[in-house]
Amino acid sequence: MNYQDVLRNLPMNWDPMSNSVRYENIPLSPSSFEYRCIKSQFYGNYYKQVISLQRVQNPLTYAKFRHKVDEYKSRGSAALLSLYHDTSIENVNSIAMHNFDWRTSITNKFGPGVYFSISPSLAARHSRKTTESPYRAMFLADVATLNVQQFDGESIFLPNYGYDTLLVHRKQTYVKYHDNEFYPNYFLIYEAH
Repeated sequence: MNYQDVLRNLPMNWDPMSNSVRYENIPLSPSSFEYRCIKSQFYGNYYKQVISLQRVQNPLTYAKFRHKVDEYKSRGSAALLSLYHDTSIENVNSIAMHNFDWRTSITNKFGPGVYFSISPSLAARHSRKTTESPYRAMFLADVATLNVQQFDGESIFLPNYGYDTLLVHRKQTYVKYHDNEFYPNYFLIYEAH
C-alpha cells in the first residue's frame, strides 16, 4: 500500500491533509458538534479547566492500527475499546507523531507496557506526575484486543503466552505490550486540580 492509498482510507471526520504532512493535531472548535461529543467523554472532576481539545490525524499510524485490527479480526473475536491515557503535555507531540511507545514507559508492577484506563478520572489518578506543572494531557484512544488475561494479584511482569493484553486493577486498566494495537484519536489539554 502506498501513501496515496493510505490517504484514501482515512476516517470521514478528518480534515483534508497535504501529501507532505506526516501528522496534524487539529484543534476542535468548542461550538462544534464533534467537540461537544468528544468533550462529554472526558467526564470527571480531575480538571479545573479545559485548555484545548484536539484530534490527532496521523495517516501512517492510523493505517498500521487498522491493519492490526484487521489481523486480530482474522484470528478471532477482536474487540475495539475507547480508553484513556494521561500524560504530561511534553509528551503530546511525540505520541501524536509516533504513537504510544511501550518501550519508553517507566516499568512498574505490570511490566513495560502502555497503560489505558476505562475512565479519565482513573487515568489521571494513576499517571505519573513528573513535573510540578498543573497542565496535563489526556488521550482518548482506540485500543484493539484479542486475547485478554485478567489478573487480580499485586504484580505480574507480562501476560502469559497467547495473550496480547493484561486487564488489572479490578478490570479497570488495560496494559498493552505490542506496537500498533492502539491509536491516539483525541487529546484534551487541561489544568489539573
